[in-house]
Amino acid sequence: LDENCYIRPGLGDAGDRLFGTQPAPHE
Repeated sequence: LDENCYIRPGLGDAGDRLFGTQPAPHE
């Protein structure tokens, strides 16, 4: 599920909670 985080910039904390991984590097 990590890759999903990377291809979805702007999620930030939201992505961290959804995927349970580090937020997108864009943040």
